[in-house]
Amino acid sequence: NGEVEHPALYHMIDVGAVAECLVKPFDMPSGLKSFYALAAALHDLGKISDSFKDMLREGKVQSAGRHWEVTEAWLLKFDDAFSEIVEDEFDRKDIYASIAGHHGRPPHQESFDKILRAAGSVAAADAETATSILMRLWPDARYDLPFEAIAAQTWWLPGLIAAADWICLKMKRRPP
Repeated sequence: NGEVEHPALYHMIDVGAVAECLVKPFDMPSGLKSFYALAAALHDLGKISDSFKDMLREGKVQSAGRHWEVTEAWLLKFDDAFSEIVEDEFDRKDIYASIAGHHGRPPHQESFDKILRAAGSVAAADAETATSILMRLWPDARYDLPFEAIAAQTWWLPGLIAAADWICLKMKRRPP
């Protein structure tokens, strides 16, 4: 139809870049700063799905998971790709929920299989490619905080993502 659809990957890169700027002044290892930027960039991975496209194109309700729940499902599906960034598999699961929880509450789904089926197989390949692209933008991303820090991170990370996302949205609406 010639209309531009939601440019999810561009938005995700923008949010990652803003998060990178937000954490720059903090005294922390560069790998952790890159981790925060990558995590922020991954926040809308679930917008790469047939269900999200159907919502945009046809106004259909996302009955098999909202985009943030699809984000968590994609992150879980691509878990192996993140094993060098976050070594502990249980920490990774908490972090995935935190990344996806940027809308004020953690996602909760009983069946990620249903979400992934609704997201579509072509979207799965696209989401995996997007994940790879984002990981190449922040290749030194590492979450190397101790186990005791994970609880605080599950609150801090969605806050950072929400702030970076909000800044990006406000910048798009700013008058020329």
